[in-house]
Amino acid sequence: MKGVANEARLYSGKLEHLQGIYVPQYHGHFVGHTDEGPTSCIVLDYCGEECDLLFLALPMDFRRAFASAMVAIHDAGVRHFDIRNRNVLNNKGFPVVIDFEEAEDHECERTMEIVENIPAPFDSQFGCDELHQLCIDLRLWKPGMFQYIWSSQPAAEYLCRPYSLAETAPDSWSYEDAVREAYRVIDEHLKEFYPEDYNRWCEMVDKMPPPSRSCSRVCNEMPPSASALSASDDPLSLESPSRGHYMYNR
Repeated sequence: MKGVANEARLYSGKLEHLQGIYVPQYHGHFVGHTDEGPTSCIVLDYCGEECDLLFLALPMDFRRAFASAMVAIHDAGVRHFDIRNRNVLNNKGFPVVIDFEEAEDHECERTMEIVENIPAPFDSQFGCDELHQLCIDLRLWKPGMFQYIWSSQPAAEYLCRPYSLAETAPDSWSYEDAVREAYRVIDEHLKEFYPEDYNRWCEMVDKMPPPSRSCSRVCNEMPPSASALSASDDPLSLESPSRGHYMYNR
């Protein structure tokens, strides 16, 4: 009964303005007695069937709308704590979130908007683990890390900076081999996860001379030939929302 009472409190309080949009219309909380003892229930509008697909198998428009719903719920001051298929209804193509028995009052500490198709930020950078995990489950982001030699590297930092990536190679690797491997792994990652940018990447690579510096890696400075890949004017920047990625406003 405590869970039902908690759900009723949230529907009639912090979630009231979201009724009929992202959560069902709430009609009341009723308490009584049955043969089994004290009993309680809440009455809600019918809002469709449970999602019977994994989140990643849902249509992209539905996933986007679901992310927007959860952002609105967090902005209302509620953390769900039980985000799963059975608690998301498909109401004629629109998501409706239910089952707030385990939900708690929450002050969302996320530090950034949700921007689609960028490398996944670290949980600590994003600031809210529930929404962070949801975006990963919904496949709204690209992989945040990629493999280079024997270590995983952050995509947002190195995916457009092959020479800087080469600086992270083990000391046993020559500079030339490290740069070639950096280009190879970046090429594979972009081809798989950023096909819309892959041709531009190939054009940029064709204009660059092969690595010729044969010395130990002592700095992170990129050679002039790689200036097109710098963070300031990189045409393949994976962090800029100006490329038309969908944004989920607070």
